[in-house]
Amino acid sequence: MTSSLKSGWVVKPLIEVATLQRGYDLPVQNRSLGNVPIFAANGPVGNHNEAKVSGPGVITGRSGSIGKVHYVNSDYWPLNTALYVKDFHGNDPKFIYYLLSTFGLEKYSEGTGVPTLNRNNVHGVNVPLPPLPEQKCIAAILDKADSIRRKRQEAVQLTEELLRSVFLDMFGDPVTNPKGWEIKSLSDEIEFLTSGSRGWAEFYSDSGRKFIRIQNVKNGLLHFNDVQYVTPPDNKEAARTKVQENDLLISITADLGRTAVVDKITAIEGAHINQHLALVRLSKAFNPHFVAAYLESEGGKRQFLQLDQPAVKSGMNFDSIKSLHLFSPPLKLQNQYASFVHALENTKGKLRTSLEVTDTLFNSLLQRAFKGEL
Repeated sequence: MTSSLKSGWVVKPLIEVATLQRGYDLPVQNRSLGNVPIFAANGPVGNHNEAKVSGPGVITGRSGSIGKVHYVNSDYWPLNTALYVKDFHGNDPKFIYYLLSTFGLEKYSEGTGVPTLNRNNVHGVNVPLPPLPEQKCIAAILDKADSIRRKRQEAVQLTEELLRSVFLDMFGDPVTNPKGWEIKSLSDEIEFLTSGSRGWAEFYSDSGRKFIRIQNVKNGLLHFNDVQYVTPPDNKEAARTKVQENDLLISITADLGRTAVVDKITAIEGAHINQHLALVRLSKAFNPHFVAAYLESEGGKRQFLQLDQPAVKSGMNFDSIKSLHLFSPPLKLQNQYASFVHALENTKGKLRTSLEVTDTLFNSLLQRAFKGEL
């Protein structure tokens, strides 16, 4: 490995480059209002009025969430579920942040229940180390690339915020109904209602039709970054649970009230829902995109909270779904909102594609950086 190193670089065990240390207890009841960030395994989780470690700092998960690495400029408090860099040994902290980000720390975790990262498992791993001036140069290049990537991420998030803002502007607050829209029961506007198939593990496949689950349903849209395919049986069960374009899907167990509207492509390709989702086919009086947005709003969330039955088993039945109510603006206005959803989703799709390209380029740049190719 040494022979392939760029001139001036050396190889050292991680403990001599960035010594990791377990964080410190800080029960919630002992935290005081302040500006000092608190870091847990998965990142910042609040603030405190006292710092335990001087910044800048690099923190990663010790227990539970393993692999993500976080950088902080200021003084901070790392919790005992985290590991932090106690000693940078004169190395550039931002360079160490990027170095650990490429490390694949999750590979060194132990335990099957709650994964734990033992720092002794990684301290002995050899890492390539350039001279300090080159470390700073590499960190600066990666910072610029990461800044571009983050702007793409922020743009995607802003489209979601814009959609919520447009809904409120067009229809008003669903809780207070300031525009005085007529309130209707969802039961009066349902033409077809069913729940999904259970026990379909035997039909799972690597291709075929999509099997829509809770994780695929959110904010009125379908998300297939985690998708399961099925080869469904040729029976009434499969026909009943097959989606059509503009079907409204609602999660009815666990995380209640997540929604999605089935798009044309998904309907044409063919997809089925599992037992944790309800399929609602609405009358012509309601646009499903409007209903999805309403149910995901505060007005919808309050109803789902009231209808939940955690003492029995967290979830909703058909009667619960039928009891949902919402205000009823003119259909023309609902359709205008749906058109805006389609236009914005098209924009968001382009942004996501751009983000994927940016992520790929950034990851490639990371790998090249630690091979001395920048």
